[in-house]
Amino acid sequence: MPLEDLQLNEGQDFALCSPEEIKKGEKHSARLGEVRSLGKPHQKMLLSFIESDLLNA
Repeated sequence: MPLEDLQLNEGQDFALCSPEEIKKGEKHSARLGEVRSLGKPHQKMLLSFIESDLLNA
């Protein structure tokens, strides 16, 4: 199923983030037309994954 076909029932936006956007802690929202901060707990979890060996396995 394409990302565009997913129904968002919670939150304001849904998009894929690059590792650079995750490290920066913000992402431009095409839907809202502005840069939005990533949730700190989500950013921390994703950075931990990026830095782990799991990504390179």
